[in-house]
Amino acid sequence: MFGVYDIAIKYLADAVEDGALKLISAWTVAALVASVGAFYASARGLQLGRGVEVIALTSVAANLIAIVGGILVFRDPVGTGALEITGRMLAFCLVVAGAALIPAPVRATDASSDATGEPRTVAPV
Repeated sequence: MFGVYDIAIKYLADAVEDGALKLISAWTVAALVASVGAFYASARGLQLGRGVEVIALTSVAANLIAIVGGILVFRDPVGTGALEITGRMLAFCLVVAGAALIPAPVRATDASSDATGEPRTVAPV
């Protein structure tokens, strides 16, 4: 939904150049509905899932939808020639693959336990 919001805002940013009355459109409704929906969906995802994963997936999905929407909806050019288009698509795929290969965070162990995971006993002073 964040991606839909981004696409609607892109349209409205271009439309406002023709006058403020262009802001009264279906794109404004789409932006408002998508932003409210995205807020609640994100909040619910953070309640149910682990924060880092939810934020990462939300960011990836929003950026992917915004990029694809720019290309499909607004006919934004990816490049001017076959070599440039191929290079950019390859670079994008490598970034996605690199992000997928990033290892999950490792949690620190409790300082009050030893290597076996058993709690340490503290001798009275």
